[in-house]
Amino acid sequence: RKGNGPLETTNASIIHNIYEENGELKTIVYDHNKFRLMICNISKTIEVGTSVYDTIIPLSRQITNGRYVSYTSPTKDGDFCIRLNVQVFEELRKVVPPKFAILSRDNMQLKKEYNIFRDSIVDFSEVDKWRAEDPFEGHQALNRDKNKFVYAMTYLPQINILDLETNKLKSVRIKGTRIETTKEQYYYYTVVRTDKDYIYALYQDRNSWIPPTPAGTPVDKI
Repeated sequence: RKGNGPLETTNASIIHNIYEENGELKTIVYDHNKFRLMICNISKTIEVGTSVYDTIIPLSRQITNGRYVSYTSPTKDGDFCIRLNVQVFEELRKVVPPKFAILSRDNMQLKKEYNIFRDSIVDFSEVDKWRAEDPFEGHQALNRDKNKFVYAMTYLPQINILDLETNKLKSVRIKGTRIETTKEQYYYYTVVRTDKDYIYALYQDRNSWIPPTPAGTPVDKI
């Protein structure tokens, strides 16, 4: 529910996944303004007609170094896999890429951190400040076994697959896709989902400055 009450939020995260626990459907909602995780019981919410939360867990800004969380998913051990957002320091013309981590459900401390990007601090002196985050933006998902993490890049035609157990990173691209940097900005991956064997991603390859085709307009004949 939207509002400023104890069980309400004015700035909730996108729901990234729905999972089953003890025969009930649940999801994790991140409250940006109050900096907390809210475990929403979807089954009970539908039953009673109002939002029902099994647990509300406050986060510490000290643990996340003040970085907002934009993705949360339960791991197979009951902890949380989270994404810590990009940090932009305009005066220094520096940007800290996003980081992924396992957050302990028992004490809400970071158990392990993962870096998909090589550099921990990147200079963006030749890029407009409002585009400083773009090279690192993407969409993420855990596989069904919850041991691999997929990160599909928004402005780069690349999908990164991170093994959470071995820490090995594999990056793949569609054969023939452009990899050079241009002044024009292109959308590539905008949604990603997984099952036990496959990765499903919505791939656009569209100039971000060109308006999308209006809804309902045929774009191709199959």
